[in-house]
Amino acid sequence: ARSRRPHRPVQSAQLEAVGRSVVEAPAGYASGFAQAFDITKFTDFNPYWFALIGLLLTAVIQASAAAIAIAQSAIFAQIIGFEAAAAFVIGANVGTTVTAVLGSIGGSPDKKRVALAHFLFNISTGGVALLLLAPLSWGIMHYTPELDGVAKIALFHTIFNLIGVLIWLPFIRPLERFLLRFFKKEPLRVTKFIHNVSPSVPDMALDALRNECKALSGRIEEFALLAVNIPPPKAFEPGMSVDKLLGQNRQNYDISYDRLYAAIRLHEGELYRYIALLAAGSSMQPQVQLLAAIQRRIAYLATAAKAVKDMLYDLDRLYDARSAEEQAFYKDLRYQILKSVLAYHAVTAGDDSGRETLEETYNKVARSYQNSMASIEAIARNPLIPSDMTTITVNTMHLVKSFSKSLRNALAVNIEPVKT
Repeated sequence: ARSRRPHRPVQSAQLEAVGRSVVEAPAGYASGFAQAFDITKFTDFNPYWFALIGLLLTAVIQASAAAIAIAQSAIFAQIIGFEAAAAFVIGANVGTTVTAVLGSIGGSPDKKRVALAHFLFNISTGGVALLLLAPLSWGIMHYTPELDGVAKIALFHTIFNLIGVLIWLPFIRPLERFLLRFFKKEPLRVTKFIHNVSPSVPDMALDALRNECKALSGRIEEFALLAVNIPPPKAFEPGMSVDKLLGQNRQNYDISYDRLYAAIRLHEGELYRYIALLAAGSSMQPQVQLLAAIQRRIAYLATAAKAVKDMLYDLDRLYDARSAEEQAFYKDLRYQILKSVLAYHAVTAGDDSGRETLEETYNKVARSYQNSMASIEAIARNPLIPSDMTTITVNTMHLVKSFSKSLRNALAVNIEPVKT
C-alpha cells in the first residue's frame, strides 16, 4: 500500500547532501551496500513499510548504526517524513536480532540464551512501538518543535529502548527461568577419539582406543608438570634442558588440581567402559590380548596420576619451605619428576632412547629412596623445621618412586597391533 500523503519535491542539491551524509555516517560500520542504498525509491511508501525496509537493510548489512544514519540523513534532507523515519528505526532495531542470532550459532549455551533474550526484547518492543507509532510521533513533533529531524529521531530511538526496559523490567526473573529451560549444557567430554567411533567397528575402534590412551598420557604428563611448576608446552620445546626449565619456572600456578585430577579419572573411566564394550563384541584372540594390554597400560597411568595427586599437599609444604635442607630436597624432587616426564614423553613421541633415560631416572629414584636417611636425618635434626616435614619427605620420595615406576611399567606394555 502506498501513502497518499504529498511529499515535498526533493531538489538535486538535497539528494547530493543526503548521499554524502549516508556515505559518511556509516562508513565505519557497514559495507558498500549501505552506501549504495537509495532510500528515495521508497518515498511514496506508507510509513509502516519503512519498518520492514529498516529490518531488511539492517539484517543485510548487520549494522543498525549504519541503517539509522540513513534514516537520519533522509529526514534531514526531508526525503521522508518523521513517522516513516521512526518506523525505519523500529525495523533497524528488530533487524539487529539477526546479527545476534547468527553470532550465537555454535556458541555456548549462555551465548545462545542472551541472543534469544535480545530477540524477545527487540521483537516485543518493536511490536509495541509500531502500535504506538502515530501517538509517539505526534508527541515528539508536538512537544519538541525546537529540535531538528535528526535530534528527534535520536529521541525516538531513546524512547523506543525505554519502552523495552519498562516492558521487560518486571519480568526479568521469569525471563531468566524461561531461558534456562533452553540450550542445556552438554556433559563434560574428556575423550578426543573414542566418542567418534562406534565399538561395532573393531579395527577403527582399536585405532581410536590407542590414540585415546596417548591422549590420557598427555593429560597426565601435563598434570605432573604443573604440580612441579613447569608449563607443559615449554617443557617439550627443543633445546630446553632440565636445569634451565627448573631455574626459569619456580612460581606456583593458581590452578584447581582437583578438577584436573577429576578429568583424568573421568578419562580413565571412559576408556575402561569403551574397552568393556569392545571386549564384549570381540572373539578374536589378538584383539582380546591387545585390549588387555591397553587396559594394563591405563592402570599404570592411573597409578602415576594418583601418585602426583597424593603428593600435591606435600609439594605445597615444600614449596613454602625456607631451610636449605628442605629447598635442596624440593629441588631434587622436581628434577626427578621432570626427568621422568620428559623421558616418557620422548618415547611416546617416537624417540626410543627415552626408555634408557627413564630407566636410569627410575633407578636413581630407587637408590635415593633406599639411601634417603642422610637427607631425612638432616631435616629431622634441624630444630627450625617442623617435625612433620620428616614424614613429608619420606612420603614424597615413596610417591615419586611410584610415579616413575608407573611410567616405566606403562611403556613396557606394548599396545601396538601384532603385525602378521
